[in-house]
Amino acid sequence: MKKKLKQVSLFNKIKSLKLTFNVYVILYRIYQKETVEQSLLDKLPTALYSDGKLTEYSIKALESIDALFTTNKNIKVDELMGAEYKINIEKYLKTFPSEKLPSGKYARANSKNVEVNFKWFFNEYDYSWETILKATDMYVQEYKQNNYNYMRTAVYFIRKDDGTRTVLSDLADYCNRVEDGESYSSPKIFKTTVI
Repeated sequence: MKKKLKQVSLFNKIKSLKLTFNVYVILYRIYQKETVEQSLLDKLPTALYSDGKLTEYSIKALESIDALFTTNKNIKVDELMGAEYKINIEKYLKTFPSEKLPSGKYARANSKNVEVNFKWFFNEYDYSWETILKATDMYVQEYKQNNYNYMRTAVYFIRKDDGTRTVLSDLADYCNRVEDGESYSSPKIFKTTVI
């Protein structure tokens, strides 16, 4: 099953393999058995291309890049959500109030439960942590004005099954608003003085 590739994931993977993008393209063309000009082949390091064929390192590197394009339930969490995902999850949780919501549930949740939902979120959507944190702050500020009435918990804000096998993500909606240039602005309160 193919998934939407995050360009940053591709570039980070190529960089982590100590390849340039141009070298990656040449290696990929060889891997696909396309004709490659001899002048380009001559420029490849012997660690990547030797004796007229790709080295084992090149093949493994290309396979690891190819894995970015397929859904893999065993994908490493830090590859999916970034190396600092635990720090970002903590920032996300701290955005929510520490008390109970009017619904009787605590707004914050266990970080492991949140991590599970974020793993789903990052498989489905292509938003950065910066956008996610801005969207979360916007959401919490909007509901704070109404004493958090009807606000979702930290877990359900990311992902909520509506009971009809449809999964909803308010976080994705708010991320979209952030990318459209919206930001939170507190409502204007007018006071009148009675004499």
